[in-house]
Amino acid sequence: MSFFLPGLILALVFQLYYIVGLLTVLMLPLTLIVNSLMYVKQKAIFAKYGLKVRRNIIGLIGHAFLYQIISAPASLAGYAAEFFKRKRTW
Repeated sequence: MSFFLPGLILALVFQLYYIVGLLTVLMLPLTLIVNSLMYVKQKAIFAKYGLKVRRNIIGLIGHAFLYQIISAPASLAGYAAEFFKRKRTW
């Protein structure tokens, strides 16, 4: 997933298709499978506690596009902190 967002930016903004083609084709089905598995598991947990999963298309689309933007820099910062042996903060 690390090349997905930069690849889309390169393709959409600069019309450079160096990495977006093959990686996008490979990532979209994988993303769909992972999100479907998470949905099924979470729906079962919700049912166990008597809760209901709402149909929120905007939330689904927002998660699909914003999760990568938030998690990639956070992961990179964590890796850098570990590499430079900085104190961990939570």
